[in-house]
Amino acid sequence: MSGMDVLTTIFFGGKIGEGLTVCSRNKDKQTATNGKTSTTTKALITCQPELVQEMDAHDSKNWQKANWSNGNPFDCTWQPDNVTFQGGIMKLTLDNKGCPQKCDGKPYASGEYRTTKEKYSYGLYEARIKATKGKGLVAGSFFTYTGTWGKSDHHEIDFEFLGKDCSIIQLNYYAEGKGNHEKIVNLDFNACKEFHNYGIKWAPKELVWYVDGKPVHRATGTLPSKPSKIMVNFWPGTPEVTGWLGSFKYSGPLHVECDWIKYAPLNCATKTEEVKETPKPKEAKQPVSSKASVKPLSISAIQQGDFNFNGGNLTRNGDVYSFSASRSKDPGAGIFLGNRDVSSYKTLKFEVTGSLKKHGGYARFIVQVYDEKDNDYTPSVSLDPVSLTGKFSTATVNLEGQITKAKKVQVLLVTDNGSCKVKIKNMRFE
Repeated sequence: MSGMDVLTTIFFGGKIGEGLTVCSRNKDKQTATNGKTSTTTKALITCQPELVQEMDAHDSKNWQKANWSNGNPFDCTWQPDNVTFQGGIMKLTLDNKGCPQKCDGKPYASGEYRTTKEKYSYGLYEARIKATKGKGLVAGSFFTYTGTWGKSDHHEIDFEFLGKDCSIIQLNYYAEGKGNHEKIVNLDFNACKEFHNYGIKWAPKELVWYVDGKPVHRATGTLPSKPSKIMVNFWPGTPEVTGWLGSFKYSGPLHVECDWIKYAPLNCATKTEEVKETPKPKEAKQPVSSKASVKPLSISAIQQGDFNFNGGNLTRNGDVYSFSASRSKDPGAGIFLGNRDVSSYKTLKFEVTGSLKKHGGYARFIVQVYDEKDNDYTPSVSLDPVSLTGKFSTATVNLEGQITKAKKVQVLLVTDNGSCKVKIKNMRFE
């Protein structure tokens, strides 16, 4: 979720909706400079970047301090005085100085730092970040952004730190104005106490997010494709998003610090082979024979439980599922799989036909696959949107390296006011 425009989505299938954050210089050599220390971590970008901001001082040629106010759910105004540089660190400060009179009526001021040019596209992006604990805060964002939020020119890729929980990080992206790709990643460290590297590989056919040079999430399908700005910011949420961030209570200035941000083109030489290759799936705990591993696994053979929830209507006739939904509450329905081990399979495939009608600004049909570790709002994989025609056509959801034990498959209509009637058959893991 960026600071670039006025409104924001909350979540799909029921709606959900950070503060000290640090982007540190590449201190992977365990050195201390100007009183700053670092643990040894791996970086995604190991070649000479095309763009690097070491944060020794403000670079007015390539970067700008934001000076404007965003809309809901950003409960602050961006002010240049809240972006400062000292000792090789950029600090974004959240405070209430002069507010609300000098803050466009908002109770707080904070900082946003972004490139002057909207020219960065496919490539490798990385920043070294430290978050801080605090309810009600997006305790730092590192992201790319272009366009007007929710419109067809809106493209965005996000790292977001949720101050209420320093053991997780939230990932997301928007393509052609369509979002709802949130993914919560569990970290094996406290992001509020340590500096770590956070990177993005943005390629035409895939997005891969990295923590300390290791891939943690991958997305395919309709992806961001427009040149963008590179940005970092820090903000408190309005009361409307307390369900997502928690309730913010101001007790004094909070700070976001940034030591470096880098960008390199995709053909940049790297040490990390993981950047060049798609992550491989984990091996099944219970090995199956070579014949069984290549035999498609039919959903109808492993489904269990009630199909209907959250307002959608899903019925089954043999291996054909019919899903219908309407109106603006993003109704969905699930096919429950009982945490079935599918780690030896790379895709979920199905034949689909149907119609999708817009009665407002947008409507799209989505298929999501949940791993046993996912909560009810953050699937590991989404096919968004699914293409619908008047004839059955094959749709493929890439699962490789993302699903170990399948908990459920969810079908979903996301709309402000629309409807769909869809038939799915021969759903299987391959």
